[in-house]
Amino acid sequence: MEKKNNTPRGIRNCNPLNIVHSLSNWRGMAQEQPDRKFVTFRSMPWGIRAAFKILQTYHSRWRCCALSQYIRRWAPPIENDTKAYTTFVAKEAGIKSDVLLPAPRKNEDLWCKIVAAMIRMECAQKVNDDLIHQGWHLAFDEV
Repeated sequence: MEKKNNTPRGIRNCNPLNIVHSLSNWRGMAQEQPDRKFVTFRSMPWGIRAAFKILQTYHSRWRCCALSQYIRRWAPPIENDTKAYTTFVAKEAGIKSDVLLPAPRKNEDLWCKIVAAMIRMECAQKVNDDLIHQGWHLAFDEV
């Protein structure tokens, strides 16, 4: 009898925010893509980097400026309990859901707290803060 793997899918895929396959060819994608729905990354910081890049796009292209707007795009009501998701992330990150936020690339500490909370919402477990900060630096220290 095979042992069941209880590790959350997002953790197994090094994609703790469960980014769905798309036309994007993400930096840091694993060569093998065993999951048909979600991207598999080479390591956790690469998966977190992709999440920061998406959140930055929400800011620059879609003009999101409050947590509730970001979460509405990330976890739309047709697929999720968006209000519960927003409430959870706001509480975990220690912010209000309607406060104006700086762009993700402008405030590492704040956005790492937000992404850490989103990971806990998506995977029901914590990812090491150092890995989250590494993902932020991979996303925004580029030339």
